[in-house]
Amino acid sequence: FRAHQACIYRGLDAVKRERLLRKADRMKTSIFSQAVLTGTKLVAKGGAARANGHWYALNFSCDLTPDLMKATSFSFTLGAEIPEQVWEDLGLWR
Repeated sequence: FRAHQACIYRGLDAVKRERLLRKADRMKTSIFSQAVLTGTKLVAKGGAARANGHWYALNFSCDLTPDLMKATSFSFTLGAEIPEQVWEDLGLWR
């Protein structure tokens, strides 16, 4: 769980460089599929980020320190906007 939090903290700064996500304020690691932690790398192929009241699919990879307390790198691929009618089923909110 700490690894997820560390990656989200680092990831929010990274995704804000994307024009569409400039005002990102939330990120989730396991919306469409479970994020996988292998050693000191967390890979989320089913995450999401929220910006301006919209959620977007997000895949990312995050490297962590050996104690899993701090992210050292974060790379991502932005996906499509997630339709509001499926938010509740996915555990997302406005």
